[in-house]
Amino acid sequence: MSNELHNELKKDLPAGKAGFQLERMILFGDAVFAIAITLLVIEIKIPDKEWMREHGGISDGAILNALKHLIPKFLGFLISFMLIGLYWTIHHRMFGFVTSYDRKLLFLNLLFLFFIALMPFSTGFYSEYAGGELFEKQLKVPMTFYVLNFCCAGFANYFMWRRVGNVKNKLAELIRHGEKRMMYP
Repeated sequence: MSNELHNELKKDLPAGKAGFQLERMILFGDAVFAIAITLLVIEIKIPDKEWMREHGGISDGAILNALKHLIPKFLGFLISFMLIGLYWTIHHRMFGFVTSYDRKLLFLNLLFLFFIALMPFSTGFYSEYAGGELFEKQLKVPMTFYVLNFCCAGFANYFMWRRVGNVKNKLAELIRHGEKRMMYP
């Protein structure tokens, strides 16, 4: 990045270099969320024409039948998209209060983003076995992995809120008593 562009980006940030570093952390988080949401859809494969040709030919009925088998993947995509989007809005809201950061917040943020980045895998893993197979064979591992992924992201998010919301850490703008409810989800 050229120095001119770098300085242009920095000029609107609070507290010079520290503000720029905080902004970098926020932008990194936004990138992880965007990539995770994008990767979710990669698990949904277009129905294979060759397979349809070998099994009765290509027709609207065959295409609809192939799409029917993708319903668990679409549902996994929809649920995960909504939950990742919810986590992003919470993350965005939290960092609206943050004015500084320390190593612990940086670590907690990376831990939280780790679980966000893992969501496309856990969604694909769960949706691969979702549907009749999951219940007929009483498979517990795919569902457990999926749910634990979201729970771990929630716990990491909770610990970040605790870190940011603790006045002793001096990481967030002071919040008047009437606004305190806004700080914690």
